[in-house]
Amino acid sequence: MKYTIVLIIILFPVLTKAQSNQDSLTNSKDFLYKDSLVKKVLMDLRETWTLGIDSTSDAVDLRMYNKFKSLFDSSASVDDEFNAFYRYGFDKATHTIKGNYIINTESKPYDVYAHDVALQIRKLTVDSVTYSMSFSPDSNTAVITLKRIVKADKIRQYVLDSGYVSALLHSRDEIILKDKKKDSILNDKLVSAIKKSKDSVYHFESQDSLRITMFYESSSNDDDATYKIQSIKRLNDSITCTNDADKDAILGVDDDSSTQAGDFTAKGLPDYDLDGVPDKGVADKKDACKYIYGDDLNHGCPMVGYFASNNQLEGFIGLQLNSAKINLPELNQLGYKDESGNDAMDVLQSQKGVLKNPGTVAGLTIGGSFSYFFGNTKRKTGISIGISYSKFSADYQLTSPVVYTFKSSDGIDFYRRQITIDSLKENINYSVFNLPVMLNYRMHLDTKNKSSITLKAGPSLMLLSAKSDYNTYISF
Repeated sequence: MKYTIVLIIILFPVLTKAQSNQDSLTNSKDFLYKDSLVKKVLMDLRETWTLGIDSTSDAVDLRMYNKFKSLFDSSASVDDEFNAFYRYGFDKATHTIKGNYIINTESKPYDVYAHDVALQIRKLTVDSVTYSMSFSPDSNTAVITLKRIVKADKIRQYVLDSGYVSALLHSRDEIILKDKKKDSILNDKLVSAIKKSKDSVYHFESQDSLRITMFYESSSNDDDATYKIQSIKRLNDSITCTNDADKDAILGVDDDSSTQAGDFTAKGLPDYDLDGVPDKGVADKKDACKYIYGDDLNHGCPMVGYFASNNQLEGFIGLQLNSAKINLPELNQLGYKDESGNDAMDVLQSQKGVLKNPGTVAGLTIGGSFSYFFGNTKRKTGISIGISYSKFSADYQLTSPVVYTFKSSDGIDFYRRQITIDSLKENINYSVFNLPVMLNYRMHLDTKNKSSITLKAGPSLMLLSAKSDYNTYISF
């Protein structure tokens, strides 16, 4: 009896060790089996996590799309690492845009996630994958921490959400707009500018850190046992848009400035009042009314009560009606004097005569002026310099003879001398140069700026030249 007890005591450690080795072997086989299942799911996930989205086109492979969804448990959720959008920000102190691209990593049911990605994402590629895994066969849970680099394209309608326009307009509360429908006008203008390139493609790149949790799903048939993904959590939320360097939501191909954030209305240049004229730009494309919604034809200022340009050039050519009347002198105004200084005219023996004037004569006129109006907004007051030239010809004819009779002396005796203009026909060519320097004031006559009037006042230098060609008969 003692021998038996001793023998049992001696053999017990051996039996215990054998049992322990058997359990260890079983656990090892179970570990390797489940490890292979986990790695198979992980391999299938890596094969299908583009959801069949082609890396070079917009095509989607439905076979891959469905295989991806089959890896998940019916209650699984996924953090949407592709749900990138633009969040608008504005610093009122410096009047600079502080927008950025962020990811809304809200968890979605796996099938909703798959649908959204397939709908919104184009040309999806995944590179540089590394992972570490830990799981316990006893708990049937596997947790994989994975890192990868993802590149994906999204069109504008999925990047700029409905809050973008409202946030932008709310930040510009200093805009002056006379129309009561201010928000509506600005909203429509901004939406229109965005829609001009609604299919613009944003290129995103992110370095993802993901935590994938799987649970073992047993089956009476070992071949059907597998792991199902229960959740995919994103551990970081950084993302970069590679074709928008200044982070203003305007892509580089449409952006006139890749170093300064701007607005859609001015092709990526700052445009605080959203009227299409940049706040800073070249001389002829700079907003002179930065806080007033204006017109690009008027340097960003309203057209009502304003004029579009500082400079005004005018020219004209046409016919001008002229009247150049010549009168014969009165007989007592000829200036004939005797030696005593008395009037020597014999009025009774003289005749004034009659000269026929041509009346109103048409002639050519041509000219122009340059005006400069002061200021950057209304431009109502200015100065101008001009030149005009007119020319016409007039014919004059004597219809009644002229007789001048006056007292004269030969040094000894006095006698009467008489000069008679029997006939006269004269043609005179007139040329008139006018050089005016004027102060100008202009104003609109209606609220729609379809008509205006300019008032001018100032000195003018006028030069008159007359050349005569005549035929006359005079007797003495």
